[in-house]
Amino acid sequence: MEFDYRTVRLDDKQGYFLYNLKAYDSLTDNCLFSMYFDSDNEENEISIIYFNDKIVVNSGKRIIFLDNSFNIINIYDFWTPVFAFHILSNVKLLMLEELGFAVINAEGEIIRKENTDLFEDYTLKDNILTLKMDLDYKIFNL
Repeated sequence: MEFDYRTVRLDDKQGYFLYNLKAYDSLTDNCLFSMYFDSDNEENEISIIYFNDKIVVNSGKRIIFLDNSFNIINIYDFWTPVFAFHILSNVKLLMLEELGFAVINAEGEIIRKENTDLFEDYTLKDNILTLKMDLDYKIFNL
C-alpha cells in the first residue's frame, strides 16, 4: 500500500524554536506526514487539535487551519499568546488568548472576536464564558 507522504511548511516567520511533527501509521510504522513550523513559544505552549475534519495548529500567536490534505485554509495572527481551545459544538470552536477570545466556525472563519482586559481565570459552562478580571467579571453567551 502506497502512502502519499507530504511535508507541510506552515510558517514563513522565523521563530526561536523549530518544531517538526511526524505522524506514523501505528500498524506499518510508515510515516504518513510531517509538518514543521517556527515559533517563539516553548513546546508546552504549542497545541494541535482535530476539529470538524480540520487540523488546527496553535503555534503560539498564530492559528493555522488545514484541511485533511494539509492545504492551508486560514491563518490568524494574534497579539497575545493563544493558550486554550474548547470545542463548543461540532460547528464552533472557542479560542482563548490572554486579552480576549474568538469563536471560529467549522469552515475555519472567525465569527466572533472579543478583546478584553487581561484576565486571571475563566470558566465555561453551557456555552457561557465567564472571565475573571482583576476587579470584576465579564460574562459572554457564546
